[in-house]
Amino acid sequence: MQVVQRTATKLTLRARPVGIWLLGSFVAAVGLLIFISYEPPIDFFGASCIVVADLAVLFAPVETCAFDKTLDRVALKRQGLMGTEVTERLIHKIADVEVEKFVFLGTSFYRVTLVLVSGLRLDLNRFPSTDLKMQREMAGYIRRFLHLYTGQRQGRV
Repeated sequence: MQVVQRTATKLTLRARPVGIWLLGSFVAAVGLLIFISYEPPIDFFGASCIVVADLAVLFAPVETCAFDKTLDRVALKRQGLMGTEVTERLIHKIADVEVEKFVFLGTSFYRVTLVLVSGLRLDLNRFPSTDLKMQREMAGYIRRFLHLYTGQRQGRV
């Protein structure tokens, strides 16, 4: 995520899934080469690559997280080719901001999560990142903006 707007009353973050778009384009190009170059049944593999790549690009939305202190709202907007999804919560209901760690096939992935007073967790981005430093910076921006200066607790990265 990148900081798009940062004022005393507003903080806007945006994540563009460029990596997924590039990977999807590469897989689609390889699938097209296989589809053109080979005959059945191998060309079906190429067609499958094209379909999977298109689905990956289709379901990889641009995610925007807007904090507005004057409205006491945080709005998480996911906008893709399949439509727009907006989730809103009250800022004063946010208890903490954490960076969660996930391990998949030996690789660590990280995601910024808002922890609400009710215990509900709101992920800021659908696709975790391997860049721990960037995720910590985003969590820090949000903590400073919301004045959440809590100390390190167990379970936080």
